[in-house]
Amino acid sequence: MQFESAFKNADFSALKPGALFFHPLAGGHSPALKVITAQGNTMVVDLNLEQQNNTRAPTLMAADDFHGTSVVFVPEAIIRPTGGLSNLTNGSGGTSTIDRGALILLPSSSLLKVKGPQMQTFVFDVDSGQQSTNPDSAKCIWSDKWEVVIRQGDREEIIFTRKP
Repeated sequence: MQFESAFKNADFSALKPGALFFHPLAGGHSPALKVITAQGNTMVVDLNLEQQNNTRAPTLMAADDFHGTSVVFVPEAIIRPTGGLSNLTNGSGGTSTIDRGALILLPSSSLLKVKGPQMQTFVFDVDSGQQSTNPDSAKCIWSDKWEVVIRQGDREEIIFTRKP
């Protein structure tokens, strides 16, 4: 008998930057992205971390607690904006006008704007996991509503939805 699943058990340390995974550290299974900062530090963006005001937002976290931890890796995950054209905003107003938690679509990449320590904001490429230090907002569109899906054959399953 063969086993097939969109989900794989993996050691966090073996994941490449840009890998989407679910971790058990916050209780349940929280979706996250392995990332690399501009200084070369491996970190984690928890896509659904509870904030002090009881909202949830993509938030940059240290990776210390993840090393040696088994996580649920989703190698074929797809991130995309939801809600059609009405939820897409032109980024020509500058990076500061793009909401924290937004999926940013550029001609050659897709980025995620996340909350960091001391109310800082960071932007990461969702494919490579690399920090983007100066995205060209004049060439972007963005949405604060997005989802992560997997495709299995001819069907799709939404495994996470971002609702600001």
